[in-house]
Amino acid sequence: ELNSRLDPVEVFRGIPYASPPIGDLRYRPPIAPVSWQRVRLADTFGPVCPQRLPDIENYTAALENMPLGRYMQIQRMMTFLGNQSEDCLSLNLYIPGS
Repeated sequence: ELNSRLDPVEVFRGIPYASPPIGDLRYRPPIAPVSWQRVRLADTFGPVCPQRLPDIENYTAALENMPLGRYMQIQRMMTFLGNQSEDCLSLNLYIPGS
């Protein structure tokens, strides 16, 4: 489990650094995100940018197209790749604690 504090490091997750790259903003340089007026909870990683993943449902077929090590790596990554969105331009900050 991930903690929000790793002594002596403060962790702030999922801080938006740009507006979502959708509509007219797709394939353009990022622009500043909409600011917020209240305290923002920063304890959750932001979404992962969309990924095209190989089909690994069928173990035998998957191994015909990739080495076993790659298959196992993709399986381990699936937990992190489940939350995909085009609204993925966020930072995770790790700051020395006091």
